Amino acid sequence: MRLIAFRELFRSTLSLFLVGEMMFAQVPVAPSPETTSRRTGAPQRVAGLAAILSQRITAWLFGQAGPPDDAEFVSQEVPDLMFEGLNYSVAVTMRNTGQNMWRHGIYNLNSVTGGTWGITRVDRVDDIEPGQTARFQFGITAPTTEGFYDFRWRMQKLGQWFGNPSDNVAVQVI
Repeated sequence: MRLIAFRELFRSTLSLFLVGEMMFAQVPVAPSPETTSRRTGAPQRVAGLAAILSQRITAWLFGQAGPPDDAEFVSQEVPDLMFEGLNYSVAVTMRNTGQNMWRHGIYNLNSVTGGTWGITRVDRVDDIEPGQTARFQFGITAPTTEGFYDFRWRMQKLGQWFGNPSDNVAVQVI
């Protein structure tokens, strides 16, 4: 009974906080003239953590559960120009925004474009907790015919797609 009363008491407060957070999060901030370096990693991690915490607090207070399996594309490292048949190292980073831990052997990163790159699935050796990011670094082989090829990846659990795919990169192969 006390837990229900606690939830009811803070629902309106949390709603106001989240509305304010959404309003002020959209306001761009101009860099200061003293800023000489470009820092992108820490603010992105803090923003990701804030998003996960907001989702979990909201779900707990309002009794709503998010999807058990969900993923958010974070970044990728892939050249946009490759030479026919050569091997390249690439990386795709995804954030676990679902409620389930991504367990080794059950969850993996899969090519949306099939076997274009000589590999269709990438596994991890560790488990990824909700809110954590997973960096998948792997080798690919460029196609042996010139042209433009899509590079796009997405998470799967036991063969079922979930979450947002990576941004598409149209790689030119010469």
